Parts: sequence; structure tokens; C-alpha cells
Amino acid sequence: MILRRLKDRLSLFRVLQIIGWTGYTLDRYLSEPRFLRSYMIYVPVACALSFGLRPIYRRVWAARPSLLRVGLTAFAGSIIAAYLWLLIAQVIFWLLGWMAYPKDLTWFGYLAETFRYTLIHHKPFLFLSWSALYFGIKYWRDLQEQEPRALRLAALAREAELQMLRYQLNPHFLFNSLNSAGALVREDPGRAERMLGELSEFLRYSLTRTKAPDVSLHDELEAARNYLSIEKIRFEDKLAVSFQVAPVAAEFRVPSLLVHPLVENAVKYGMQTSPLPLTIEVIAQADNGSLHLEVINTGRWVQSSHNGSAPKRNDNGIGLQNVRQRLEQSFPGQHRFDVFERGGRVHAVLEIERDNGRRDQR
Repeated sequence: MILRRLKDRLSLFRVLQIIGWTGYTLDRYLSEPRFLRSYMIYVPVACALSFGLRPIYRRVWAARPSLLRVGLTAFAGSIIAAYLWLLIAQVIFWLLGWMAYPKDLTWFGYLAETFRYTLIHHKPFLFLSWSALYFGIKYWRDLQEQEPRALRLAALAREAELQMLRYQLNPHFLFNSLNSAGALVREDPGRAERMLGELSEFLRYSLTRTKAPDVSLHDELEAARNYLSIEKIRFEDKLAVSFQVAPVAAEFRVPSLLVHPLVENAVKYGMQTSPLPLTIEVIAQADNGSLHLEVINTGRWVQSSHNGSAPKRNDNGIGLQNVRQRLEQSFPGQHRFDVFERGGRVHAVLEIERDNGRRDQR
């Protein structure tokens, strides 16, 4: 407990300072015990000089220097610190009477001789090692901080793109829904009133649930039911709708308003190409950790080939483009989405790997 509190109060730099200079003192003492008194002066002076180098090195590092500049700074700082180390320590020795000033040298001569001695002594190499360790730890800590920072930035960029896609989709389906309701106002006010009631529920979902990054498939399908109820009021017996949803599949988490473009396309293009009544089936199943969602409508896929070759995927239309982009954002490499025609029916098939997506575990 005491060690933990001490660690909380001391920075990594101070902890390493204490460990490093204590180790240096112990090494010097074991090598030459008779000079212990001198070490008690040398080591605090060296430690103080290393603390003086720190703000200089921090300012250099903050400028994002080249490796050459770091090396030159460390080299120059080590020489200067080692030189001051000898000068300051010897001045203290003179004041304490532990050594006499060499009378055969002038002050300038003494400073020059001390500098020459500094260059052949181990002290510059000691500070050079300290400098290398300092910059090495700074580089390591920056690497450690860059990874979570990069992850945060990637998450923010991903969320911004998802928000953009949702905002792109909202005006699209709201316009179509309101257009459907407006078409009935004069033709049949009673049906228009029921449609507006369903539309209000649908809009409540679109304005509240879409603020969340994901929703349960159950909520998504309820919104789809509201939308199809609106279209059922509009088209009456010309539209038949059925849902087959496994309970496990309903719990799956998906991006909000992901299903709507599929049912909207089924109504829009199905009414243009299908014999009446247009039949729409929504099937959702979960098997082996994956979600399988399929929206099927009678009719033809308007972009498919008519020469008997394999059906082509339709990459046109804001709705399907939006679905593909949002799936790629939310489940990269963990989904499959395709639209094709088979046997007089158009299939929009969406599969998501549940285990890797992790959305259902929140």
C-alpha cells in the first residue's frame, strides 16, 4: 500500500532518477569504498544537472526533431553537463577543504584543463547514456500513447461517417413517406388519418432511436412494420406483407434504419414490376452465430440482365448505397449483402457474423 501511494505521487522520471543514481552510487562505492565521501558530493550534483537537462530535452522533443538533432542535442548536453559536474563538485571540495586549488594554473588554465580532463573521463559517457535512456523512454511512451489516440481518432471518424450516412438517409425516407400520406388526403381522408397515425409512430422511431449507434433488430422490424402498414393503407389489397422472425434473431444489434431501405425498395420497385397483389416477405434467422435477414418481393429486379445470364447487383440508389456503406463501417469484413432476382422474386439478402461484431453483447 505504501509503495503504491509513493508510485502515485512520483512520476516515472523521478522513480528512474532515484533508481539510476542510487545504483550509480552503489556501484562506485563497491568499486572504491574509500571515496564514499566524494561520492556524496558528486552524485547529488550529477542528479541536479540531470534535472536541469530535462526541461531542455523536453522542449527539443516537443518540436518533433530529426534523429540527427536529437543525437547532437544529447551529445552537446552530455559534454556540458559532465564539464559542469567536475567544476561544481571541485569548487565544493575547495570550500570544504577536501582539496587545494592548483596554484600553478590560472583560472582560464584551470577551466581549460578541466574541460580536457572531462573529455577523457567517464562522466560524459554517463550523461550520454542518461540522455539516450531519456529520449528512448520518451519515444517508447509516445508510441504507447499513439495507439489509443489513433484508435480514438478512428472511432470518432467512424462515428462521424455513420452519423453522416444516417442524416443522408433520413430526408430520403421521410420525403417518400410524407408523399404517400399526402396522396390520400383528398382521395380518402379516413385512410389518410390512419396513415398519419402510423407515420407518427414511424417518425417517433426515426427521431429517437436513430440517435443510438445501434438498435435491436426487433425495433428495426417494428419500424418496418409501421412503414409497411402505411403502404398497406395506401395500396389496400394490392399489397400483402408477412414477417417470419426467429426470437434469437430479433435480439441482434444492427445500425439504426438499416432495414428500412430494403422494404422501401421492395414496395417502390415491386409496385412497378410485380403482378398484383405485390407480396413482401421479411425473414430473419440466426444460426451458428450469424444473422440472416432477407427481404423478398414479387416482381423483377429492374437492374438485372434479361438475357438469361447471372443477375447483376444494383449499386445505384441512395438507399442501397447507404446500406452497403453502413455495413462496411459497422461490420468490416464480417458481412455480406446482395440483391438479385430469382424465380420471379427479388431477394435482398443481408448476413452478419454475430460473434465478431460484438454488438449483441453490450
